[in-house]
Amino acid sequence: MTILRRTCCTALFVAFLQAGGATAQLPTGIVAGTVSLPSPDGQPVMVPGVTLSLTCAGVEPRIDISTETGQFRFTDAPVGDCSIVAELQGFKSAVKAVAVRPGETADVALRLDVDALHEEVTVNGSQDTIDGGPITARVERIAASVMQTAPLASERFQDALPLIPGVVRGPDGLLNISGTRSNQSALMFNNADGTDPVTGEDAIELPIDAVREVQVRGAAFAPEFGLSAGAVTTVETQRAGDSWHITVNDLEPRLRRRAGEFRGIESWTPRFTFGGPLVKGRVNLLESVQYEYSQTRVFGLPAFESDTKLQSFESYSRVDWTVTATNHFTGSAMVSPRKTTYAGLNTFNPQGVTPNIRNHNLLGSVSDQVVVGDRGVLDTGVSVKQFDSTIYPSQGSGPMVLAPDVNSGSYFNDQDRTSRRVEWLTTYAFTPLGPTHLLKVAAGATYERFDGVNRSRPVDIVREDGTLSQAIAFTGDGLLDRHRTALRGFGQDSWTMSPRLTVQFGARYDYDSFTSDVNVAPRASFTATASGDGRTVVRGGAGVFYDLIPLNVASFAQMQERTIGLFDADGVTPAGPIVAMRNVIASAIHTPRSINVSLEVDREWLKKFFVRVGYQQRDQRFEPVLNPITSVSGASELLLATDGRSRYREGQITGRYQFHGADQIVASYTRSSAVGNLNDFNSYFGNIENPVIRPDARGPLPWDAPNRYLFWSNVSLSRGFSVFPVLDVRTGFPLSIVDEDRNFVGPRNESGRYPTFVSLDLQVSKRLRLFHHNATVGLKVFNITDHFNPRDYQGNLASADFGNFANAVGRTFRGKWVFEF
Repeated sequence: MTILRRTCCTALFVAFLQAGGATAQLPTGIVAGTVSLPSPDGQPVMVPGVTLSLTCAGVEPRIDISTETGQFRFTDAPVGDCSIVAELQGFKSAVKAVAVRPGETADVALRLDVDALHEEVTVNGSQDTIDGGPITARVERIAASVMQTAPLASERFQDALPLIPGVVRGPDGLLNISGTRSNQSALMFNNADGTDPVTGEDAIELPIDAVREVQVRGAAFAPEFGLSAGAVTTVETQRAGDSWHITVNDLEPRLRRRAGEFRGIESWTPRFTFGGPLVKGRVNLLESVQYEYSQTRVFGLPAFESDTKLQSFESYSRVDWTVTATNHFTGSAMVSPRKTTYAGLNTFNPQGVTPNIRNHNLLGSVSDQVVVGDRGVLDTGVSVKQFDSTIYPSQGSGPMVLAPDVNSGSYFNDQDRTSRRVEWLTTYAFTPLGPTHLLKVAAGATYERFDGVNRSRPVDIVREDGTLSQAIAFTGDGLLDRHRTALRGFGQDSWTMSPRLTVQFGARYDYDSFTSDVNVAPRASFTATASGDGRTVVRGGAGVFYDLIPLNVASFAQMQERTIGLFDADGVTPAGPIVAMRNVIASAIHTPRSINVSLEVDREWLKKFFVRVGYQQRDQRFEPVLNPITSVSGASELLLATDGRSRYREGQITGRYQFHGADQIVASYTRSSAVGNLNDFNSYFGNIENPVIRPDARGPLPWDAPNRYLFWSNVSLSRGFSVFPVLDVRTGFPLSIVDEDRNFVGPRNESGRYPTFVSLDLQVSKRLRLFHHNATVGLKVFNITDHFNPRDYQGNLASADFGNFANAVGRTFRGKWVFEF
């Protein structure tokens, strides 16, 4: 650690010397942003086909056309004062003054309206708020500039999302947005579904430098958003500019130090991105690649047997073709092979008991946007996704042994599956009644298929004295093959009723061939200015949401069945006959449905100081859950039924002070409650399976954190320095207690909680000119206070370590290096 600190300090010192002697070139910056209409559904309505004109002193005006997601980008803009104009037939032009700074990106959000609502420079990483004209939707967004300056543990956009108050990383390492299960929130990637068709989990591995912005909506009331419990994450990628640009990041590896000696590499994440025009003004290409090799330590295990290893390669390519002034074509391809060795490693599951996971992810998409007449835009998108996954024991192929203290043997399950998804969606946005009504209608279809093998080996549960308590075996060939067709469509109207009131209403239609349900989801939302000074805005919405059942649930009847044998105290004498447990699906399987309601008030109390108070709730029904039961005939069955329910309540207050342009301080307090059925399907038949299934129960969900305080700030200092501190304080996650037979003792998830989580993180970085090019060097520090934040709990009553916490990550340091050409 001392060597690392000295290395970073030396690098910074050398950078200062280089910066002082570098020869200055003509400085330039980037102007990028979006064009939208105000909407009350929790997100702006992005407008494609808008003509953007950038005018700077001493140079000819430059023209761009907004993409299908309303984006535009001007590279190599001269430093100084510029102006940008957005023009679209049927709307008044929007004009914004922009200050371009050397080597920086000026993010501009332009909004069109019948009364030409006031625009703003978007505050990166915060909520949209319009000074002087607050009739707009709020959407939580993390811009590329925030991902570059925030202290992120790894170079993945997902690690930036917990900067949003309603996003929590659960005990399994997965993200839970506004209380949803990790596979209940939608993930959209350039308007394509980015989830795994089999499990419904996040399945996008994208170079972080290719990400332009991530938007998170805890309750996306616009009918265009579907196939979720209401929470939607949208990933927008970078678009190449009209001059060539190259960025190189993190070329230096970090050494692995264990037991006082350096052995191998702990982390290496080199990244390379380039983009520019293939045909000036017509065709642009962006290519971004990222390699990651990392080892993450589990503290408490033997030093050289304590790491989970990750190896991945991500490639993203995007081509933008301006066919004509009214026709824009975009094609993209993402390829990301990934291997995790010793997945799920923790204090009680050493390396020999864990699986390895190999994933190969391919996602290709094309979209064609045509401006129709003077009042409409037709957008057609097609995407193809293939997600292959192989899961197998990291060591050996013998039985898995579950003991009160530490498990042993080999991981019990093998999976080898291939899944595919083909999507088509055509959307038509138009203003037949004038610019006060923006109507959008769409129709589309999705076809999903997966096939593969899922086979398991014996699992033994032993007592503290080593005698056998239970023996679980599996029968059947485990051959899986399922497919489905889904149809969808929606219609919505964003209606500006007056300069002080905007409403959005509509409905969504979804059909799923697996359940044969035809679901219609009505939704409505509003935004209103509640004070004469225009500084108080009230927003609210209500709607119905339907979420597709993942294909692993649909294949339950094809999965292996299990037999269970019980043994007396000697571990040899059977305590009764071996029980065969059949897989049984309830007669009626329904599509999961949720009803969401939200209300919030935003107020600019002082100039540049904003306060928001909000409340949202979600009631979910028809969740797929598992329950081992005894039928009326006396047979043992593992029942799959969609009778699960969950409930989420959240009250939140957030304050934000903006200063020095885009600098800001954000503080929030969230009071929440997440309760539901605990035997959700993915907890037992997800990527890492759980062989022991006990009766279902209802209680606090594993990621329930009633109190969370979040503080963060990004501050620009003199001489190119920037500082980004983050303080995250929350209630510990709930705990359960089991006996030596793995039966729950007392109510599940109500036997106490982990200690309060406290983490103070910091990134300090400096922008400079190095060898006539822009560069950034920095230092990240995690858990500065070295607070005890354990990740494992011994909840087995038979263990000598019962009640102890383990695997806490202490203070850590990491460097950061970026070079631009």
